[in-house]
Amino acid sequence: RIQELEGRYTQILRDGFPLYSGLSEGLSLVQIAPLDLRQVEIIKGSSSTLYGGGAIAGLVNLVSKTPTDKRELSFIANATSAGGLDLSTFYGQRFKNIGLTVFSSRNSNKAYDPSDIGFTAIPKFTRYTITPRLFFFGDKTYVNAGVSYITEDRLGGNIDFIKHSTPGYFEKNNTNRFTTQFGLTHRFNDNISLNIKNSYNHFARLTTIP
Repeated sequence: RIQELEGRYTQILRDGFPLYSGLSEGLSLVQIAPLDLRQVEIIKGSSSTLYGGGAIAGLVNLVSKTPTDKRELSFIANATSAGGLDLSTFYGQRFKNIGLTVFSSRNSNKAYDPSDIGFTAIPKFTRYTITPRLFFFGDKTYVNAGVSYITEDRLGGNIDFIKHSTPGYFEKNNTNRFTTQFGLTHRFNDNISLNIKNSYNHFARLTTIP
């Protein structure tokens, strides 16, 4: 929430691109691994003039790492007492005028009921993410292009149904999110430059309940 408004009034950007479109309300911040993030920019207050009706409350811009001459290879492994397991890796390197970054992760959690009431506090889920990006660094031209794919299967509700398939209430969500981004900047001189940006978003979620 920003300015006490619901999530759908906050625009979520990735490197200045509206990759989550108007679907940011269905996005949890824990679904965004920090391994490939350089910084996070937050603007409070209406930014609708520049970023559309989804930015009435404000916007959050997630800025990714860019490749450097020194190769970066990072890993994160995290396990929780609630049955969660997170595995992430990031690779980035620049080869003269060409650069490459690749981020991938696998996140999962077992059905967790700490209060022993028979319903999940944390649903059972498995999520995979892959995000490769390609960069071109010219004397006057800079290009970056990438794709991102996230798929997640989530099942919550009655513990006995999840573990033993006995009758009970459940909610199942199958989510697929595919995005592309392309940016080109060409500088003619110190005062004039051409900027082209394009992104494509596809989001599909199937919700099943009894």
